[in-house]
Amino acid sequence: MKKTISLILILCLSAGFSLLTACDANKDKDNNTASDEAIKLLEKSSEYYNNAKNVRMDSLIDSVLIYNDMFSGEPAICGTQLNLVTVMYNNPFSFTSEGLFTYDDTIEDGGISYIMQNNTKSTQYGVVNDDKISVYQFANEEWLKADLSNEDFISNDTLGLNYITKYDKFMTEGKILGNEKISGLDTIKAEYKLTEDYSKIIFLRYGFQEFAALIGNDTDKIISDLMKDVRFTVWFDEKSDEVAKLEVDLTSLMKTFRKLVIEDNKEHLSKEKYDYLNYCADKISIKNTIKFSNVDQNKEFVLPQEAKDAKVHGQ
Repeated sequence: MKKTISLILILCLSAGFSLLTACDANKDKDNNTASDEAIKLLEKSSEYYNNAKNVRMDSLIDSVLIYNDMFSGEPAICGTQLNLVTVMYNNPFSFTSEGLFTYDDTIEDGGISYIMQNNTKSTQYGVVNDDKISVYQFANEEWLKADLSNEDFISNDTLGLNYITKYDKFMTEGKILGNEKISGLDTIKAEYKLTEDYSKIIFLRYGFQEFAALIGNDTDKIISDLMKDVRFTVWFDEKSDEVAKLEVDLTSLMKTFRKLVIEDNKEHLSKEKYDYLNYCADKISIKNTIKFSNVDQNKEFVLPQEAKDAKVHGQ
């Protein structure tokens, strides 16, 4: 604020500053209240699903990723889809999941483009076993078993089992966006920031550390900056505590990626690297959508004998 010799002006400006400060305080209070209301929706939904006997989740992880082709060394596009039908059971916790993983790999060979496609089906069962979760998977004509700690299982959830029941591990600072119809259902739409810990997990899971290395060594700040615009969007049934749909779209981080990694470092990048990063930013997309249904209407959980006889992964 510029200095002035006018006492009247100083008093006026001081009064104005006080009013602005009060307005900012009220704005922060309103924002906190709105966030509290959004978090309460998650709390109610979490309690609901924790008390349900079982629930079905249909999820689709749809992504386009960039990797270096093993033969040409040139960047190649790989489009993937993972369709999952999962049923979670409570008391005791267990789950079943049927998955279909599909990838379309665009290959350049002698100037001719063609697409390699592959479909892989898998079946998973999970049960609580002492202080860990035992996961049994049938894929490629083989049963395998892996034991995970409860914390690892929750933090690295790709099935969506924990997003609502353990929401505080994933979501924070919410806000209600309004009302929206989802498949004829009246819903309340809300969005939430990713927690700091989950942002780091997602960041590493999808390989963004390779790009982050271009802009410095302060990994925590880089992750925070790149992931700050990523949100969970959740649709709640207006008439109950149920979540109808959940979505996390990582594509939104590419806008920040383009600024922090590409444009802010343009003078330090070769033309080839600059073009490559822009190519990546144009192509990369990652979205996970989960729909919830069939509460307490799924068949009883049974672990097949073949799963019980599975060999331990890595042995």
